[in-house]
Amino acid sequence: MILVVDVGNSNICFGVYEDNKLLCVFRLESSTSRTEDELASLIISCLNNYNINYLNIKGMIIASVILSLNQVFEKLAQTYFKTKPLFVGPSLKSGIAIKIEQPKTLGADILVGHVGAKAKYGNNCMIIDIGTATTMTILNNKDEYIGGLVYPGIKASANALATETSLLPIIDIEIPKQVICKETIMAMQAGLMYGYACMLDGMIDKIETEYGHKLKIILTGGLAYMVLELLNHEVILDENLVLDGLNILYHKNKKEHF
Repeated sequence: MILVVDVGNSNICFGVYEDNKLLCVFRLESSTSRTEDELASLIISCLNNYNINYLNIKGMIIASVILSLNQVFEKLAQTYFKTKPLFVGPSLKSGIAIKIEQPKTLGADILVGHVGAKAKYGNNCMIIDIGTATTMTILNNKDEYIGGLVYPGIKASANALATETSLLPIIDIEIPKQVICKETIMAMQAGLMYGYACMLDGMIDKIETEYGHKLKIILTGGLAYMVLELLNHEVILDENLVLDGLNILYHKNKKEHF
């Protein structure tokens, strides 16, 4: 069994694979104050919930956008799982050429998502990852990552409305049945969710026009399922895209790593 770890800005997502089969998925808050002992205790407890003995974990791969947690995970892996963790970075074999101005600045999660997309759907695709930030990124027909765009995620946009205005409250992320609303909270929810979907639809059109070709569109991230029903474009919802990409990367690189 291997443990794959996607360290995001808000949450850390874990998956356990055995013979390329995903056995379980669980999430923890991305707290930078936890020690390796505290984090290990939480991970082991979650594994126990799925009847998985942590001693059966023989490898670990980590994609992290919070670099301060890398040392914590390295100590955790060595102390509790008796393994040397593999960190996603430019030195790993991915099968994808990074064609941007500063390849080392590419987020590990974005690279891993495209590894998963290439294996599952082929090239010529766009990944829309809706997390703390939303990214729309492109893998061309030559297996080259050619860039994309970034803008605030749904929750970040909702929080900005509440913190930057004096009268608007913090709202739950929900989809009202109508766009024209007669109550403030529903009006905020409508503006946020329908507006976000319209922005995505519009950006898909602009990206495909600039790219010059239709793309397979893959939707992933924590709130992807909510946006799916609002989009006009045909998209593929794949909530485990990054975890699958991590599993693929681990097996591509384990011989060199160990």
